[in-house]
Amino acid sequence: MTYADLDYNLTEEQRATRDMVRQFGADVVRPGGIELDHLGDPQAVIDEGSRLWDLIRQYRELGLHKTGISKAFGGTAEDMDPMTNFLISEELGYADAGFAISMGADGMFYSMCQASKVPEFQELACEYAEDPGSRLISCWGIIEPDHGTDWMLAGDDPEITPNVQAELKGDH
Repeated sequence: MTYADLDYNLTEEQRATRDMVRQFGADVVRPGGIELDHLGDPQAVIDEGSRLWDLIRQYRELGLHKTGISKAFGGTAEDMDPMTNFLISEELGYADAGFAISMGADGMFYSMCQASKVPEFQELACEYAEDPGSRLISCWGIIEPDHGTDWMLAGDDPEITPNVQAELKGDH
């Protein structure tokens, strides 16, 4: 589907979703984003007790994290038409682009997990859909020390592969 194929006459349900996300963005996300932007130390943004965790919890309480997860894994993807997904992204981005991008990157990993043939990854998609707080958070390592996202297009070229590794330290 291209943008030209979209019907820009919103349904009542689409307007209701847009308005709900717009209100959440204005009342919660934008003030929270401003507060987080004013923290002097980046570590303070992710520290326990940071406003970030409250923003994520409220985002998930609204079920917005489930839009990329199919019903088979506990999500709402089949209930979301493309226009509604665009509206959600647009309203969150208007409220705070950093938060919107972070939630998109967070959900992308779990959306990919549901397509995996590995049962443990599929279970992660289910756990994410059921996580009303912020227990499961993913990140997106886009840029690496010696290249960017070109590794995704490199095929079998052993010179262009992901090279950043995570190290488990306790529960982090």
